[in-house]
Amino acid sequence: MPILRTIAISQRLWLILVIALITLSLLISLALWQIHSGLYSAKVHQVRTAVENTSGILARFHQLEATGVLSREDAQEEALSMIRGLRHNQNEYFFIQSLTQQMLLHPINPGLEGQDVSALMDANGVAINKKVLQIAKNSGQGMLQYSWPKPGQSTPADKLSYVAL
Repeated sequence: MPILRTIAISQRLWLILVIALITLSLLISLALWQIHSGLYSAKVHQVRTAVENTSGILARFHQLEATGVLSREDAQEEALSMIRGLRHNQNEYFFIQSLTQQMLLHPINPGLEGQDVSALMDANGVAINKKVLQIAKNSGQGMLQYSWPKPGQSTPADKLSYVAL
């Protein structure tokens, strides 16, 4: 390397240090990105599994209705009652809306139940319930990120929901 021979030894030592620091910074950045990606994937899996398990409750009550054990109204009432009390990750909850964007169940804000929630916006101005409907109609299931206050708080927080038709 004839170019390096023209640089003073002290400058070459600084160059080695700078290259080492840049390489270390890149490795740390890559490791942090992988950790973030892994944590996000774990959160997605956790939310999805919780919703899939809850969907099993709905399927069971639908089966009870189909076999005539319960009337449609009783099956729906029992399912909503059971899901109303469910929580995952300590204070996260499940909500149910119809394909006509009527809120059927919202355990944290029961005042929304029976209401048209198509105009409900998150903190960033995103019509979250329209997005829920879009995911349900287009693919039947999927993830949705939005900003909404967590239970007992007034400031919006980033939330992750799994939508299942």
